[in-house]
Amino acid sequence: MQKIERALAMRPRQAAYLDTMAEVWFAKQDRSKAVEWSQKAVRDSFHGGSGSEAGVGLREQYDRFISGEFPVP
Repeated sequence: MQKIERALAMRPRQAAYLDTMAEVWFAKQDRSKAVEWSQKAVRDSFHGGSGSEAGVGLREQYDRFISGEFPVP
């Protein structure tokens, strides 16, 4: 968690970092935080809103965080 927080402090709009933070919260089974960070990735990153492959992937991740099953520890 500390590493991704440091990375985000340096590059707050980096899609991969925002998505990784969402993954961390999802792994902790905190759906609301995962969705919050995934929304930031889609909305605030340079790639999220575009029709690029990265943008599509971020939106697919967002959908997974909303309704997907939590990972098994």
